[in-house]
Amino acid sequence: MLAVRWPACVEGGRAAAQLVSNMDVTATMLDAAGIPVPDGMHSRSLLGLCRDGEDPNRADEIICEHHGHGDNITQRIILSGRWKYVAAHLDMDELYDLEADPHEFTNLIESREHAGVRAMLRAKLIEHIETTGDQPARRRLLYELSKGL
Repeated sequence: MLAVRWPACVEGGRAAAQLVSNMDVTATMLDAAGIPVPDGMHSRSLLGLCRDGEDPNRADEIICEHHGHGDNITQRIILSGRWKYVAAHLDMDELYDLEADPHEFTNLIESREHAGVRAMLRAKLIEHIETTGDQPARRRLLYELSKGL
């Protein structure tokens, strides 16, 4: 969830269900100032979403990273529709059905029933890592692929 207070631009009391990233704040500020977002910046303006309550061009998935709580655990996460896939460095990956399990109590990563979802989200995450040049995540995935993990 992202809360926005901008009386000159955004009507109060509005809520939107679309996924956003804190990275999008940069593009939003540039857009508001009339400055084009530089090529290669992985940030999308939220102005349309803030003004209209929806953005039809906004992706229905988001990829983010988490760097643990004082430890050396790095995660890459993809949220897509009802699913959350976590690629966890030095730990077991995780897969959650956020509609059936919003508090993420049941890890479905080893579920045969969800193998197709797992493969699809992992492929999207690998594509994102390759496209963006995410070197730490790329090294981990290449290592795992070489070991057949």
